[in-house]
Amino acid sequence: YNPDNSSCSFIKSSKFCSMLRNYILVALRNILKKKSFSLLNIGGLTIGITCATLIFLWVEDELTFNHYFKHRDNLYQVMTNQTYDSETFTFLSTPGLLGPSLQKEMPGISQTARTTWIQRNPIAKGEKSLAADGMMVDSSFFSMMGFEFMHGNAAKPFEQLYSIVLNERMAKKMFNSTDIIGETVKMNNDREYIVSAVYKTFPANTRFENMDWFTNFDIFFKNNEWLLQWGN
Repeated sequence: YNPDNSSCSFIKSSKFCSMLRNYILVALRNILKKKSFSLLNIGGLTIGITCATLIFLWVEDELTFNHYFKHRDNLYQVMTNQTYDSETFTFLSTPGLLGPSLQKEMPGISQTARTTWIQRNPIAKGEKSLAADGMMVDSSFFSMMGFEFMHGNAAKPFEQLYSIVLNERMAKKMFNSTDIIGETVKMNNDREYIVSAVYKTFPANTRFENMDWFTNFDIFFKNNEWLLQWGN
Protein backbone atom coordinates (compact mmCIF):
# COMPACT_ATOMS: atom_id res chain seq x y z
CA TYR A 1 0.00 0.00 0.00
CA ASN A 2 1.34 3.40 -0.96
CA PRO A 3 -0.45 6.40 0.66
CA ASP A 4 0.84 8.77 -2.04
CA ASN A 5 -2.06 10.54 -3.83
CA SER A 6 -0.68 9.96 -7.31
CA SER A 7 -0.43 6.20 -6.65
CA CYS A 8 -4.01 6.09 -5.41
CA SER A 9 -5.19 7.93 -8.53
CA PHE A 10 -3.32 5.47 -10.71
CA ILE A 11 -4.93 2.46 -9.00
CA LYS A 12 -8.43 3.96 -9.33
CA SER A 13 -7.79 4.84 -12.95
CA SER A 14 -6.64 1.28 -13.69
CA LYS A 15 -9.80 -0.16 -12.14
CA PHE A 16 -11.94 2.20 -14.18
CA CYS A 17 -10.15 1.25 -17.41
CA SER A 18 -10.55 -2.41 -16.65
CA MET A 19 -14.25 -1.94 -15.93
CA LEU A 20 -14.77 0.03 -19.13
CA ARG A 21 -12.93 -2.64 -21.11
CA ASN A 22 -15.19 -5.34 -19.70
CA TYR A 23 -18.31 -3.36 -20.60
CA ILE A 24 -17.09 -2.91 -24.17
CA LEU A 25 -16.29 -6.62 -24.51
CA VAL A 26 -19.72 -7.62 -23.17
CA ALA A 27 -21.41 -5.17 -25.56
CA LEU A 28 -19.44 -6.54 -28.54
CA ARG A 29 -20.30 -10.11 -27.59
CA ASN A 30 -24.00 -9.24 -27.39
CA ILE A 31 -23.87 -7.46 -30.75
CA LEU A 32 -22.18 -10.43 -32.43
CA LYS A 33 -24.48 -12.89 -30.70
CA LYS A 34 -27.69 -11.12 -31.81
CA LYS A 35 -26.67 -9.51 -35.10
CA SER A 36 -30.16 -8.84 -36.51
CA PHE A 37 -31.48 -7.35 -33.28
CA SER A 38 -28.36 -5.23 -32.85
CA LEU A 39 -28.54 -4.02 -36.46
CA LEU A 40 -32.13 -2.91 -35.99
CA ASN A 41 -31.28 -1.03 -32.78
CA ILE A 42 -28.19 0.68 -34.21
CA GLY A 43 -30.01 1.53 -37.46
CA GLY A 44 -33.00 2.93 -35.59
CA LEU A 45 -30.75 5.03 -33.36
CA THR A 46 -28.85 6.35 -36.40
CA ILE A 47 -32.05 7.28 -38.23
CA GLY A 48 -33.44 8.96 -35.11
CA ILE A 49 -30.32 11.07 -34.55
CA THR A 50 -30.19 12.01 -38.26
CA CYS A 51 -33.87 13.06 -38.33
CA ALA A 52 -33.51 15.05 -35.11
CA THR A 53 -30.44 16.84 -36.52
CA LEU A 54 -32.21 17.68 -39.80
CA ILE A 55 -35.27 18.98 -37.93
CA PHE A 56 -33.04 21.14 -35.72
CA LEU A 57 -31.25 22.59 -38.76
CA TRP A 58 -34.58 23.30 -40.50
CA VAL A 59 -36.04 25.01 -37.42
CA GLU A 60 -32.88 27.08 -36.96
CA ASP A 61 -33.02 28.15 -40.61
CA GLU A 62 -36.68 29.18 -40.29
CA LEU A 63 -36.18 31.08 -37.03
CA THR A 64 -33.22 33.03 -38.42
CA PHE A 65 -34.77 33.76 -41.84
CA ASN A 66 -34.09 37.37 -42.90
CA HIS A 67 -32.11 38.07 -39.71
CA TYR A 68 -29.41 39.42 -42.00
CA PHE A 69 -31.48 42.59 -42.38
CA LYS A 70 -30.60 44.72 -39.38
CA HIS A 71 -33.79 46.82 -39.66
CA ARG A 72 -36.05 43.77 -39.96
CA ASP A 73 -38.16 44.66 -36.89
CA ASN A 74 -39.23 47.90 -38.57
CA LEU A 75 -39.66 46.64 -42.13
CA TYR A 76 -43.11 45.94 -43.53
CA GLN A 77 -44.32 44.91 -46.97
CA VAL A 78 -47.42 46.78 -48.08
CA MET A 79 -50.12 44.60 -49.67
CA THR A 80 -53.60 45.35 -50.96
CA ASN A 81 -56.99 43.75 -50.43
CA GLN A 82 -59.24 43.90 -53.47
CA THR A 83 -62.85 42.73 -53.47
CA TYR A 84 -64.52 41.16 -56.50
CA ASP A 85 -68.03 39.65 -56.37
CA SER A 86 -68.05 39.89 -52.56
CA GLU A 87 -64.81 37.91 -52.32
CA THR A 88 -61.62 39.60 -51.09
CA PHE A 89 -58.24 38.79 -52.58
CA THR A 90 -54.83 39.89 -51.30
CA PHE A 91 -52.18 41.04 -53.77
CA LEU A 92 -48.53 42.09 -53.61
CA SER A 93 -49.14 44.76 -56.26
CA THR A 94 -49.82 48.34 -55.14
CA PRO A 95 -50.36 51.64 -57.02
CA GLY A 96 -47.18 53.27 -58.27
CA LEU A 97 -47.87 56.46 -56.32
CA LEU A 98 -48.51 54.73 -52.99
CA GLY A 99 -44.92 54.54 -51.68
CA PRO A 100 -44.04 58.25 -51.93
CA SER A 101 -47.51 59.24 -50.70
CA LEU A 102 -47.23 57.06 -47.59
CA GLN A 103 -43.87 58.58 -46.70
CA LYS A 104 -45.20 62.10 -47.25
CA GLU A 105 -48.53 61.79 -45.44
CA MET A 106 -47.93 59.29 -42.59
CA PRO A 107 -45.58 60.47 -39.78
CA GLY A 108 -44.72 56.94 -38.62
CA ILE A 109 -43.11 56.03 -41.93
CA SER A 110 -39.52 57.17 -42.37
CA GLN A 111 -38.72 55.50 -45.70
CA THR A 112 -40.46 53.63 -48.49
CA ALA A 113 -39.14 51.72 -51.46
CA ARG A 114 -40.93 50.41 -54.51
CA THR A 115 -39.82 47.34 -56.41
CA THR A 116 -40.89 45.52 -59.54
CA TRP A 117 -41.44 41.79 -59.62
CA ILE A 118 -38.42 39.53 -60.05
CA GLN A 119 -37.14 39.45 -63.61
CA ARG A 120 -34.68 37.07 -65.25
CA ASN A 121 -32.70 38.87 -67.92
CA PRO A 122 -29.50 38.08 -69.80
CA ILE A 123 -26.56 40.26 -68.79
CA ALA A 124 -23.68 40.38 -71.24
CA LYS A 125 -20.13 41.65 -71.29
CA GLY A 126 -18.47 41.08 -74.61
CA GLU A 127 -19.03 37.45 -75.58
CA LYS A 128 -19.89 36.41 -72.02
CA SER A 129 -23.63 36.31 -71.28
CA LEU A 130 -25.40 35.07 -68.15
CA ALA A 131 -29.07 34.82 -67.22
CA ALA A 132 -29.55 36.54 -63.87
CA ASP A 133 -32.44 37.41 -61.54
CA GLY A 134 -33.01 40.96 -60.36
CA MET A 135 -35.46 43.80 -59.77
CA MET A 136 -35.91 47.49 -60.38
CA VAL A 137 -35.96 49.33 -57.04
CA ASP A 138 -36.00 52.80 -55.52
CA SER A 139 -32.58 53.89 -54.28
CA SER A 140 -33.88 53.92 -50.68
CA PHE A 141 -34.25 50.15 -50.91
CA PHE A 142 -30.56 49.61 -50.19
CA SER A 143 -30.38 51.59 -46.95
CA MET A 144 -33.67 50.11 -45.73
CA MET A 145 -32.44 46.56 -46.25
CA GLY A 146 -28.94 47.32 -44.94
CA PHE A 147 -26.94 46.24 -47.98
CA GLU A 148 -23.20 45.87 -47.38
CA PHE A 149 -21.58 47.72 -50.27
CA MET A 150 -18.09 46.56 -51.20
CA HIS A 151 -17.66 49.27 -53.84
CA GLY A 152 -19.75 52.28 -54.76
CA ASN A 153 -21.78 54.90 -52.94
CA ALA A 154 -24.49 53.34 -50.78
CA ALA A 155 -26.19 56.73 -50.35
CA LYS A 156 -26.42 57.26 -54.13
CA PRO A 157 -26.44 53.82 -55.75
CA PHE A 158 -28.04 55.14 -58.98
CA GLU A 159 -26.04 58.23 -59.88
CA GLN A 160 -27.19 57.82 -63.47
CA LEU A 161 -30.56 56.65 -64.73
CA TYR A 162 -29.15 53.56 -66.41
CA SER A 163 -27.02 52.34 -63.53
CA ILE A 164 -26.85 48.78 -62.27
CA VAL A 165 -25.90 47.39 -58.86
CA LEU A 166 -24.43 43.87 -58.92
CA ASN A 167 -23.80 41.46 -56.11
CA GLU A 168 -20.36 40.05 -55.39
CA ARG A 169 -21.19 36.70 -56.98
CA MET A 170 -22.34 38.20 -60.28
CA ALA A 171 -19.41 40.62 -60.45
CA LYS A 172 -16.90 37.79 -60.13
CA LYS A 173 -18.72 35.74 -62.76
CA MET A 174 -18.73 38.60 -65.25
CA PHE A 175 -15.41 40.33 -64.51
CA ASN A 176 -13.46 38.01 -62.16
CA SER A 177 -13.29 41.00 -59.80
CA THR A 178 -15.49 43.14 -57.56
CA ASP A 179 -13.68 46.42 -58.19
CA ILE A 180 -15.61 47.17 -61.39
CA ILE A 181 -17.20 50.59 -60.80
CA GLY A 182 -17.62 52.32 -64.16
CA GLU A 183 -17.65 49.13 -66.19
CA THR A 184 -20.59 48.54 -68.50
CA VAL A 185 -22.84 45.55 -69.15
CA LYS A 186 -25.62 45.04 -71.67
CA MET A 187 -29.00 44.16 -70.20
CA ASN A 188 -31.52 42.04 -72.09
CA ASN A 189 -29.56 42.40 -75.34
CA ASP A 190 -30.75 45.99 -75.50
CA ARG A 191 -29.19 48.82 -73.50
CA GLU A 192 -25.87 49.22 -71.73
CA TYR A 193 -25.84 49.91 -67.99
CA ILE A 194 -23.00 51.38 -65.94
CA VAL A 195 -21.97 49.39 -62.88
CA SER A 196 -22.39 51.84 -60.00
CA ALA A 197 -21.97 49.55 -56.99
CA VAL A 198 -21.16 46.01 -55.86
CA TYR A 199 -22.60 44.55 -52.66
CA LYS A 200 -21.92 41.42 -50.62
CA THR A 201 -24.02 38.44 -51.67
CA PHE A 202 -26.82 37.70 -49.22
CA PRO A 203 -26.74 34.58 -47.02
CA ALA A 204 -28.80 31.57 -48.10
CA ASN A 205 -31.67 32.13 -45.66
CA THR A 206 -32.66 35.60 -46.82
CA ARG A 207 -35.41 36.67 -49.16
CA PHE A 208 -33.13 38.22 -51.77
CA GLU A 209 -30.44 35.54 -51.83
CA ASN A 210 -30.96 34.86 -55.54
CA MET A 211 -30.93 38.50 -56.63
CA ASP A 212 -27.88 39.22 -58.81
CA TRP A 213 -28.69 42.76 -59.94
CA PHE A 214 -30.79 45.84 -59.20
CA THR A 215 -31.57 48.72 -61.52
CA ASN A 216 -33.32 52.06 -61.11
CA PHE A 217 -37.10 51.99 -60.54
CA ASP A 218 -37.27 55.36 -62.28
CA ILE A 219 -36.71 53.53 -65.58
CA PHE A 220 -39.79 51.40 -64.96
CA PHE A 221 -41.79 54.42 -63.82
CA LYS A 222 -40.72 56.42 -66.86
CA ASN A 223 -41.75 53.71 -69.33
CA ASN A 224 -45.13 52.87 -67.78
CA GLU A 225 -47.55 55.78 -67.53
CA TRP A 226 -50.20 53.59 -65.92
CA LEU A 227 -48.17 53.81 -62.68
CA LEU A 228 -49.54 57.37 -62.31
CA GLN A 229 -53.08 56.05 -61.95
CA TRP A 230 -54.24 55.29 -58.41
CA GLY A 231 -56.70 52.70 -59.67
CA ASN A 232 -54.04 50.68 -61.42
